[in-house]
Amino acid sequence: MADLRDPPPGRQKKQNFSFFFPELVLIFACLVYLEIWISYLKNSVSLYSYYQTGRGV
Repeated sequence: MADLRDPPPGRQKKQNFSFFFPELVLIFACLVYLEIWISYLKNSVSLYSYYQTGRGV
């Protein structure tokens, strides 16, 4: 009865991979988005500091 309940290892592996793959894509997309966001923030901060030093000092 245990064999009927538990799926074969091969099928289970495929299910896990197909379930895990979209998460990998989502994590990769989030990392790319964060990278763009961080570079944008760095540019804006550097521009802001340049603006401040140019104006204040």
